[in-house]
Amino acid sequence: MAKHCEIMKNKIKRILKGNQKIKWMYPLAQKLYRVYAVPAKRRRLQTKGPYVLSRIDSILQKHKIDYFVDFGTLLGMIRQKGFIPHDDDIDISIPPGSVSARQLIDLFVNEGFELIQALTYHD
Repeated sequence: MAKHCEIMKNKIKRILKGNQKIKWMYPLAQKLYRVYAVPAKRRRLQTKGPYVLSRIDSILQKHKIDYFVDFGTLLGMIRQKGFIPHDDDIDISIPPGSVSARQLIDLFVNEGFELIQALTYHD
């Protein structure tokens, strides 16, 4: 579902930025996205985040892969005893050399997760 939303968002962006007659609507569309879509992502994290994080934990433990929560997720676990109210993602880190990015992606896809976007740093 999130993949389809991203595709639609990109199509709308191309249409609004590419047409001179309606180009003025692009900033309005951005504001509407920030007002409606971003808070929905945050609410989803607050309600489903603990379940998703527990699934991630069980999968990584089952495959004996070391990891730790990082960035906003770590701050939330320490300061809020949960997720930070304005956070909209889960940040985890895996020490280098323990598993390749490709293996990790395959592992989670095989466990029922959907790959939306993958970023790798330093190869």
